Parts: sequence; C-alpha cells; structure tokens
Amino acid sequence: MQYAGYAHLINQDSISAIAPAISAEVRSVTRKETIGQTIAVPAKLAPAPDDRLGHVLFAIKHEGINLQVLAQALPAIPEPEIRQAFDAAPNSQYLRKACFLWEHFTGETIRRATESIQQAYVPLFNPKAYITGQGQKNPRWRVIFNGLGTLDYCITVRRTRELQALLDEHLLQKATEFTESLPKDILNRTLAWAYLHETRDSYAIENEAPSEDKATRFVNLLKQAHSPRKLDEDYLVDLQNAVISNVFSQAVSFRTEQNYLSNGLRGALGVTYVPPAPELSRSLMEQLMALANQPPEAVDPLVLASIVSFGFV
Repeated sequence: MQYAGYAHLINQDSISAIAPAISAEVRSVTRKETIGQTIAVPAKLAPAPDDRLGHVLFAIKHEGINLQVLAQALPAIPEPEIRQAFDAAPNSQYLRKACFLWEHFTGETIRRATESIQQAYVPLFNPKAYITGQGQKNPRWRVIFNGLGTLDYCITVRRTRELQALLDEHLLQKATEFTESLPKDILNRTLAWAYLHETRDSYAIENEAPSEDKATRFVNLLKQAHSPRKLDEDYLVDLQNAVISNVFSQAVSFRTEQNYLSNGLRGALGVTYVPPAPELSRSLMEQLMALANQPPEAVDPLVLASIVSFGFV
C-alpha cells in the first residue's frame, strides 16, 4: 500500500501523531476521489516517496491542515529546499502556507528572493472545512492564521456534516428561550435536580459515593457557572481544593509531577491515560486559559466550551 500526504509522512518519517481519520492512498483511479475513509489518487498525482516537501504540499492542498504532523515534518525540510520551491512558484498559496508554518516551527527565516508578495491573503484553515476564528494576518506570507487559539496551542475542529447540522439547530438559543419560558419555581427545581445528578455522575466516574457535605460543596461549585469570571491559576486551584476534604491532598499550584488515570488494575495494564509531562503543564494551561478568557469571536459557545473543557481534562 502506497500512502501520500500525511499518512506517508507519519509512516516514513516516524512522526508521532494520531493517524488521520481520512488517509490518501495511491490506487488504480484516473482522478482523485474519496472512497469511504480514503482519498484515492492516481500514481501521477502522488509525490515521489522521498519528496518530503512534495508530500507536505500534497497534504495541505488535498487534506487540509494537520498541525501535529506539520510541526514535525516541516522542520526536517532544509531551508534551501523550501526557499527554492517558493522562489520557483511564489504565487502558490500552499507554498505560502508551508513557508509560514516552517518559519514558526523552526524559528528561522526563509531567505526568499521575492521581497514582497502581492497575492491576496489566504486563510490557513479553510472556513468551509473547519470551525475558525476571525484570524490574524501575517503580511510576510499573506496568510491569515484563523485557527482556534495560537499556533502553539491550536484546537482543530472539522466542520463535519454532523457538526454543521447541530450548529444549524442553534441549540443554545433554543435552550435559553425554553428556560426563560418556564415559571421560576419549576426552573429552580429543575436546576437543583440537574446539579445533584451531575454531582453523583461526576463522583461515579471515580467509583466514589460522595458524603452529603462533599456533594453540597460540589453543587455550590456548579452554581458558579452562572457567574462567569476570568480563569487563572489561583481560581482553578481553589475550585479543586473546594471538593477535596483531605488537606494533605490539596494543591497549591498547577501540577509539578507526572500523574495518570487508572482503571484499577496493577502495573502498566492499569494505566488508561498519561497526561502531558509536568514541565509542559504550565505552558499548556496558560494557553488554555488565554483561549477561554479571550475566545475567538463568531464561534459557537458550545464549540468553545467543548474544546476548553476537553483541553482542561
């Protein structure tokens, strides 16, 4: 099986990345077509196996932006190679995107022959294929970074048919209109039940039955969701400590040691998830808090809440 694009880069360059949901493969077809979870391409369209830059450009053009792969593949491309490619085709939007990312991930500058680019700005992420923010213009490459977050902490959300259908339902607006139509006493009783149900389910994940005092503290935390405030380290530490009764287990800052989630089995078989290394904890949390405190405009609040909560966990 001959891969192209991201799948080829992952397999050939020993890149550590989640396999793409849809991979490109060379097949006996006359033109590019999507077959199930595969982008089938004719052999003439696929770059040579040793053409790393060719596969990067193929991927950007046909598969979109996969930063976890590009962050590892682009720095392996020598500056003269990517410079010569750009000088030969300075109008290529895919080369401009690749050069923009290459400079960010390497911290170096491409010594291109062309001083200025006159082409129109192009978004890094195609808004038709991804949930995007308003974006920041990079005048050097005429590229708009419109990802969610920053290039150092960018959440990628594909605009799938299923997600778009949910967005078109305007669920948050409907929920707001419904709750506003309820009598206040019924709404309060409903919220009280929801708080208690969420509390029990949260502790059930840890196979724990909370005491009445601990459940009350957790419910009080849930009620704070109605009073938005800026996220910072002190606030998050206070939230965690509020539901931990053992003072010796309470935190004073973001974690400084490696931890993991376990399913109860002994040894490595019991480890179900290993979070990022502790030395990355602070920088990741700072990026996450910045995204939560200054969210991109025109992005559905439910999408933002999902990516912030997922990143936090």
